[in-house]
Amino acid sequence: MLNGLGTGATLILNGLLIAGPATVSNLQLTIIHCTLIDGLHSGEHASDAHITISESISGPLRLNAEIDGLTISDSIIDAAPHQSDKHRYAIAADDAGGAGPRATLTRTTVLGMVSLYELAEASDCLFSEQVRVQRIETGMVRYSYLAADSQTPPGFRCQPDPATTASLPLMSTRYGDTGYARLSRECPRTISAGAESGSEMGAYHNLFQLQREVNLQGVIDEYLPYGLEAGLFFHS
Repeated sequence: MLNGLGTGATLILNGLLIAGPATVSNLQLTIIHCTLIDGLHSGEHASDAHITISESISGPLRLNAEIDGLTISDSIIDAAPHQSDKHRYAIAADDAGGAGPRATLTRTTVLGMVSLYELAEASDCLFSEQVRVQRIETGMVRYSYLAADSQTPPGFRCQPDPATTASLPLMSTRYGDTGYARLSRECPRTISAGAESGSEMGAYHNLFQLQREVNLQGVIDEYLPYGLEAGLFFHS
């Protein structure tokens, strides 16, 4: 259990692999560069807890709506890290899909369904399964991919566009695989270049993969010996 010494206590976890279930209660928790295989649960008397997850991988989050808030950035949240079937809740209050807390997500990939009381903002995110938000009068979703039949606050430049058939092809959804949560090479440009910056949506946004490819293509001919041809070959 991750428990504070009292209201307002702060705990920072950096660079850890936590294999067992973790329960948070009554503290400000910051998780950076960590992997939580079995995710995170809110315990009793957690109304003062605020959870911040950054540049991490986590299993399912089971956080009740009464906690102070949830902030996630540059991370992967996975409903079932060791299974290919993601038709479970990645973020919710319980396994049945009760509404989780007020949340803000940025450059995050969510593998599984999401149930929240309020979504303050989702920006440059990928949601592989349905997102259901109870309070849709406030908040916004921008430059993100939303699965069909999602119920969210108003969206801005989200995918798939109703006029297209863009899908979300991933290399792998199994934790530990080389292409885990990575967009496939066949992914539509509306997604692979659909973030506000022109990079890809989701947890791998900051790799700026597309921009690096364009820059390399722009200089490769200049340094290529005469009579040779070059191409790009991707390892994964």
